[in-house]
Formats: sequence, structure tokens, C-alpha cells
Amino acid sequence: MSAAAQTKISGTAKCGKPEYQLAVEAGDRKGHMLVVFKPSCTWTMPIEMAGVKAKSYTAAISSDAGGERAQDRGYVVVTMENGDQAFAKFQGTGLNKQSGAHSDEGTWTFTGGTGVLKGITGKGTYKRERRRMRRMTRSRASTRLVGR
Repeated sequence: MSAAAQTKISGTAKCGKPEYQLAVEAGDRKGHMLVVFKPSCTWTMPIEMAGVKAKSYTAAISSDAGGERAQDRGYVVVTMENGDQAFAKFQGTGLNKQSGAHSDEGTWTFTGGTGVLKGITGKGTYKRERRRMRRMTRSRASTRLVGR
């Protein structure tokens, strides 16, 4: 992609149980937790950038959760079919339900990349739904991006 090219991307991914998860009670009020977890995900409807489809991604996520609301932020590494990678950061607001389900939405921004994605820029929105806190069942991202 040339630096002037603009492309809309959209994809859906499924994530398994996080390889790492830690929840710590903040202690200032009942139910206030700080959670850190790292899921690995596979694109079921992959995004495509610079003519290459995405294969998978990992995310390092921190969540400040109290009651039904959560503030989520973190970093994502997207691995393409050719091995190149794109890096992004995100932040959003989540809703926790008593059943353990969680949904959130927010914004993300590319912070860099390797190979054909070196110098990539762009930003967009995301929506995630998890049926249970430990298993993400759907992640959808859509954006307009500028990249190389």
C-alpha cells in the first residue's frame, strides 16, 4: 500500500482461554478488580492489509472492573500469513454481566509494523463479546487506515 492509500478493514476472530490471567481485588470497594490477561486469537474472517491476510493475533489487556463497568486498555500484535506483523494499542469501555458475559467497545490505533506493514498508520473501532470472562467468543474490528 502506498502511504496515500486508504483501505477499510473488517474482520472477526475467535479467542481461546487466555494463556495468562491474573485478577487482583483493589480493596477500595466490593467487586472492584484489576485484571490482566493475554488471549491468543485466530481470525475466522481475516482482515487483509497490503494484499496479505491476517492469520492470528495476541493481546495484552488490562481491565479496571468495578460492578458492571470496566475500563479496558492494551496492546495487540497481529500476525499475517506471510509472518509480517502489525502492532496496535486500544482502549475501551466494557459491560460485565452477572452471568460472566462481557462486552466492550472502543478505539484502536496502529503503532507500527514489520515487513510490508512497516510504517503502517491508522485507527478504528472495535467491539468484543465474551460469553464468559475467560473465553472470548467474538472480536470484530472495523476501521479506515492509512498504511504503507
